[in-house]
Amino acid sequence: MQRDAPGATATLADAQQRAALQALAKKGVDRHGRHDARPFELNSQAWASIDALLGEADAQATTRSYAAARRQFMAWWVLTYARPFALPVPPEAIAQFIADFTNDGDMPRSSDATWVDQELVSAGFKAKPGPIRYSTLKQRIAAVASWHLAAEQISPFASPLVQRALRAARRIAADKDELKPTRRAGLSRKDMRALLDSCDNTDLGVRDRALLLFAWGTGGRRPSEVAEADNRQLHAVPGGYIYRLRKSKTIKPGMPHREMPLAGEVAEAMTAWLERRRQIDEAAYATAVAKAKGAGQALPDRLDSPAIFRAFRGSSAGRGLTARAVGDVIAKRCAIAGLEGNYGGHSARRGWVTQAWSDGLKPSEIMELSTHGSITALLVYDETGRVITSPAADLLKGPVKGSFR
Repeated sequence: MQRDAPGATATLADAQQRAALQALAKKGVDRHGRHDARPFELNSQAWASIDALLGEADAQATTRSYAAARRQFMAWWVLTYARPFALPVPPEAIAQFIADFTNDGDMPRSSDATWVDQELVSAGFKAKPGPIRYSTLKQRIAAVASWHLAAEQISPFASPLVQRALRAARRIAADKDELKPTRRAGLSRKDMRALLDSCDNTDLGVRDRALLLFAWGTGGRRPSEVAEADNRQLHAVPGGYIYRLRKSKTIKPGMPHREMPLAGEVAEAMTAWLERRRQIDEAAYATAVAKAKGAGQALPDRLDSPAIFRAFRGSSAGRGLTARAVGDVIAKRCAIAGLEGNYGGHSARRGWVTQAWSDGLKPSEIMELSTHGSITALLVYDETGRVITSPAADLLKGPVKGSFR
């Protein structure tokens, strides 16, 4: 493969990712002794695809996860084959990727699989050594499959070899009881009271109280929606606020926005946080101005971040929280409140939907705020045990009135 001409490769949104991939490719060359090409000069099409993904990374959590999956696959490729990466990917490579990371000691693996795995972890392309859960492995494969479609390339995933490898990996996962989804516990109304009681009047406490109520009280917002909450979309109205949700997992570009109400306690907490945030910004700016004047430097610009919920620590102070940070806030507050269970970013969403079911709201009323795309998707979040308590479970008693009639 010829080396890309200058200018043919798009500028990677994250230069560290480029450097890390190049370093791994060089290690692959050294290990395999393939010095007949330039394997660390990745195909420009591959870099451009990643650029497009990273450039849209703020739009969707799914986009970010697909970008990470593709980077991991590219890193595995250059270590395993010591060749330039390009689309389409041969079916044999896909099958080998599946085999290398399937949780089974009897599954044949490539001779360098252990070394490759360690290098991926060391370079930050993989969280920990060892097999990948089937659900995650399938997501990795789906990310690369969609990459082919986006590039108008013939996908290798219809290959019988790849399909057999996926079926084998699924059977192994089923035997190890890994197919049961790991779901976050939901936060009920009572649980939320315990969390809110843990929030004091410090800056952190005021922020977390507003964040918790926004996440739970506006229809169970996804962690990414809380992280991306934009002050420019928050509008004061009599009795509270209206938040215009312009993008989410189910609200695609070009679709009309959805209006989320903030009323009562939710609105009061938001008002308190916005005022506290203003005070924090004013104090930070005054300190920066005094420091600049003392050093004879130009006055700094004011902090101009539209993020409603900000970070407080280190170099990230003043920036908007990430979706993971939102989950950390919820998990931390659950721990402080003494709640035991698998709590995290989706606990507010699951809990609100469950509470809405318990309170007898109609599916249409729940979906209006939760923005679920279908009743099937909505039912996944129902934790109230409605199957056993459904009137349809005991029709022998006689005619009964349905829950939503």
